[in-house]
Formats: sequence, C-alpha cells, structure tokens
Amino acid sequence: MKYLTPLLLSALSTASAFAADGTYLGANVVSPPRQNWTATAGWENNIVASGAGSTATISRELWTFNQTITNNSPLVIGNLIFTGTTQGAAYNAIITGSNTITFNTNGNGASLLESNGWGASAILINANVILANDLNIKSTPQDSSGQEVNTHFSIGSLSKIINSDNATLKTITTLKSDITPSDPYNFRIVIAGGVDGNIAIRHNSGNNLNLTTNALTNYGGLYIRSGVVNSTGIGTGALGAANNHVVFEVRDNVSDYVGMITFSGTITSSAQAIASQTFDLQTDGRIGVTLAAGTNSTITLAGQISGVGGLYKLGTSTLALAAQNTYQGDTTISAGTLIVGTHSAIASTSQLIMAAATTFSANNFNQTFASLDLNGNAFITLGEAGTNAVVFGDSSSIDWGTYTLTITGTFIDGQSVRFGTDATGLTADQLAKITINGEQAYLWSNGYLATTIPEPAVAALLTGALALALAARRRR
Repeated sequence: MKYLTPLLLSALSTASAFAADGTYLGANVVSPPRQNWTATAGWENNIVASGAGSTATISRELWTFNQTITNNSPLVIGNLIFTGTTQGAAYNAIITGSNTITFNTNGNGASLLESNGWGASAILINANVILANDLNIKSTPQDSSGQEVNTHFSIGSLSKIINSDNATLKTITTLKSDITPSDPYNFRIVIAGGVDGNIAIRHNSGNNLNLTTNALTNYGGLYIRSGVVNSTGIGTGALGAANNHVVFEVRDNVSDYVGMITFSGTITSSAQAIASQTFDLQTDGRIGVTLAAGTNSTITLAGQISGVGGLYKLGTSTLALAAQNTYQGDTTISAGTLIVGTHSAIASTSQLIMAAATTFSANNFNQTFASLDLNGNAFITLGEAGTNAVVFGDSSSIDWGTYTLTITGTFIDGQSVRFGTDATGLTADQLAKITINGEQAYLWSNGYLATTIPEPAVAALLTGALALALAARRRR
C-alpha cells in the first residue's frame, strides 16, 4: 500500500501483533444497553475481536433492546458481520465513537461488512472507516415466511469512508432462491457520510444503495450493475468528485434487477442541480428524476454520456443534457421531460422513443434523431427563438398506433421540424395525428412540417386519406 496516512500505519502496526476473532453477545443490563467495544463482558468467552484479519460477529440472537457499541480507540478488524435468526435480530445495532474502524484482512482479499439476520432492523455505523483493502457490503435480511423484509444498513452521517491508495466499496447480493424483495425501492444500504479518495463504489445488488450526502469526494468511479442507486444529497458531491465517472455495467444475469440511478429530494439552489461527472453506458442506463417541491425541478448532467447503451429517462421531473453526448443506443423518455442544453446533445443515430404524457424540449437548440416512435400521446417543445430545428429520419415504417404528437413553441413552416427528406417521411395516418400550436400539421416535399397547405404539385405526392383531408380543410 502506498501513501497510507500516519494514523492508518499506526493502527496497522499495533494490530499486526495479534488477531482474535470474537462474538459480541450484547449487554442486556440497561435500556438502551451501551458498552465499549473493548469491554470483555459483552463478548463470548471474554474474547474481544480485534486485529488485521480478524472477524467480529455481532450476534443479536438474544437481544431485547436496541444496542450501542462505542469505539473510542483505533480499531482494526478484517470482517464485521451482524447476525441473528430469531426475534432478537429485529433490534438495531449501532456502532459509534470518536475513533476509527480500519478494515484490513492482512492481505487475504476483501473485507466483509454483512448484515444477515431476521426482522426489520437497522445497522448503523457512526464512526470513520478506513479501507486498507476492498470492502464488500452485503445485506441479506430474511424472515421465516420467505419474504425479504425492509432492513437498513447505514454508514451514518457522522462517518467518513477514507482510503489513501485505492480500494473498492462493493455492495453485493446473496439472496436465497426462496427470498423475494418486499419492495425493490426500499433502500437497505445507506451511505450518509463522506467517501474520500481513490475509492470505487460498485453496486450489484437487489438491496438498493441510497446516497444521502453531497460530501462524496471519491474519484474511483460509481459502477452500477444491478439494482437502484438513489441520490438524495443532490448536486456537487452527490455522485463523488467532479472528475468521478458513473458506469452502467452489463448485468451478470438477465433475471437481476436492471441497474438504475435516481435523483430525489429537494433542490434549494441552482448549484445543487448540476452533476458534472461523466457517464459510460456499457449497457442501457436508466436515470430517474423525481424531485420534491423546491426552487428547481431539473437535474442537469453536465458531463458527457458515452458508450454503446441507450438512455432511459424516468421520473416525473426534468433531466437536462448539457454536453454533446455520444452514446449509441436509443433515447427513451419513459416519464417526465428530457431537455437539451446544447446543439446536438444526442447522437443523430439515436431513435427517440416517447411514452404517454412525456415531453422532449429542444430548448432553442438543433437536434437530430434517427427516427421517432410514440408509445403514448407525447409532446415536443421547440423554444421561443424560432431559429432551431428538430430533425427526424424517415419514421414512416414505425407504427404509432392511435397516439398523437403535439408540437408547441415558436414554429416556422418548412424550417422547424423535419421527417426524412421528402413527403414520404411520415405516413398519412401519422401526419393526421400531429398538431402544431393547435393546428393540423402538413408535410412539404422536402420533409419539413408546416401549418400551411402545400401547393397542389406537392399535395399530389401525398396518399389518399391525407390528400382528401387537406382538400376538405382547403374548402373550409
């Protein structure tokens, strides 16, 4: 290990002389019980777990109260496991104190921080954590009925995870085959404090990860393979340092939860609304934005989004793309609004797919898509400048069903919106479903939409039903 802090070196040298496994049974003496980690009375056979490579097991088997373990001296352990298979495991375990917990396996792979027990309980660590190696966080709550219950595993707001070289903090899932999630959106692993240094956070878990802080300054990457990462801290530091990167990785199994990142909470300043990190879509990336009432209802991704995957916009609030992105997949608006903040914010090879009641906002910028597919009645807003164009490739082969497209904003005939390069870029049925600022849309011979009837020579190019509709409109 390089660049280790003096504090860490001191802790490691002190602990390297011995390593003792131990099982903490608790102190059912007062309510709520509180005991120092080093007090032998709480440990089975009076053996206190400590030392690099050791395993500390916190057994909640016989607990009748929530319990707090204080740590006021530097503590070095290899693994920390919370267990319990009876009703006692429903009680909370809190580790707190003025000193640090160093995870160090003495060169034997990654450390394990695990909650494996019964009941709707919480595990809270309110002490600074130092990673001398990788740390796997595993939460596998269960009950006798075969239904996974809502437990919380939290690195508290009073904590900070520190690493001076490089390490990975990984959330993993080992759910039994007969265990099903009670709610995939219950956040069971929580990081409420800071994460600092060259630490990568890898989420591959049906137990979702909730980042409730904007004090993340790590730059080793945020990797999402399965399950939901939810950011409620919002803004600078919510996803790590400004030069951190977010990667959507391919799932191990198609049955795993699809990887997703969501933004929720309340934005109180414009600075909180911007995420500067880059995104790499090695598979489709799902980004949800559902913000509470505040001064801003938009999350802006200022870093570039690249990769072979597509972008899914979810959530009722607005997602803004400020960079010229190069991801190769489709752009799907499943809910809310997607807005661009620059010309060509999305690659021209990307198809735009819009669900019911969704909006694409061009925001006065030029944007080209491969084609347009509607899965519900959808909206396109152009902006007020009247100088931009939204261009789609030939979309006539795509079945829009009964869905409609409503275009609003400053619109110029033959300039603002285009489908293909001629009058065949849309079918007559598709064209009949488009309105522009409340008026029926027409298609000119160069593929541009208009609110005026084309000249007879152009109209002759249109097919039966639409031509009759245009003629009827002319007579009116």
